[in-house]
Amino acid sequence: MSDERRQEYRESRQERLYVQIRHAPEDSLAGNTYRCDTADISASGLRIHFDKPLLPGAMLELWVSCKSNGRKYLLTGEVRWSREVGNRFQTGIALRDARNTDYPAWQADFAA
Repeated sequence: MSDERRQEYRESRQERLYVQIRHAPEDSLAGNTYRCDTADISASGLRIHFDKPLLPGAMLELWVSCKSNGRKYLLTGEVRWSREVGNRFQTGIALRDARNTDYPAWQADFAA
């Protein structure tokens, strides 16, 4: 039985992004910015490769640069899950419709 919860199509793709941790249950990470890559994306979320575990509930600002369409997106997201894979972590992020972000453009560009 699968524990897949996404309702939208997700596309496997590697895009560069910067993640700033705005609020985290582990306060030592709050305020820091990290470079990482996506594993897959959808209109409402993404899965990233990250060097550290992030606890569910952490709030993030994301700057995503897409090679495929040449666009850059400023997004807000919440960590939903994180699990260790090899020596890194895969982290699932649910995007939020926040003011002054590119969320509407992201949804329009990545809706299936």
